[in-house]
Amino acid sequence: RRGDAVTADRPTTEPGGLHIPGTVAIVLGLVVLALAIASIPMIRRLLRRRRRRHAHGYAAAVLGAWDELVDTATDLGQPWSPFDTPRQAAKRLSRGMDPTVAAALDRLRRQVEQVRYAAAPDSGVDPAVLEERAAAVRADAAMVCSNLRHRVRWQTRLAAYSWPSSERRRQRSSSRSMSPGAFGAGAADGLVEASSSGRAEKAE
Repeated sequence: RRGDAVTADRPTTEPGGLHIPGTVAIVLGLVVLALAIASIPMIRRLLRRRRRRHAHGYAAAVLGAWDELVDTATDLGQPWSPFDTPRQAAKRLSRGMDPTVAAALDRLRRQVEQVRYAAAPDSGVDPAVLEERAAAVRADAAMVCSNLRHRVRWQTRLAAYSWPSSERRRQRSSSRSMSPGAFGAGAADGLVEASSSGRAEKAE
């Protein structure tokens, strides 16, 4: 037993020759694990941004640029309502903005409206022209996002990068949609619809 106690207290030797007591190694491991878990929102945010920048197709590029603007504004604490139209959101966001940046935001807004509401916004347009338009949209979005970052303090920019609220909000929304209560409510709605449909068929 005494030999076991001595062995348990014996320092562990790392490859570099550094002697770390077992308890300290455990604490360091927990710290590293906690940091890894805390960095998940940041990693997801970076991957999402990269995917949007490399979206294929004009419509995907436009919608990706707008979504990136939405997430950037959210991360930086800018007022943004999911119920706003692109026009309403752009009007609110452009207050106090440099005219050049405001013009870029307005161009992006018009492109988003065209993609969302036009029947076929890229129909009959040469692919090379569409690619140029997509590049211009990405450049406008990058200009607006950069301006938003420079309008806030560096502490806010750091928090937006390391602990993005857009990803945390997305995670909360996903958790609520997968909760047992939400599933039960969805199932109940489905049963009501099925019952109503069955009664309608019988009536016919």
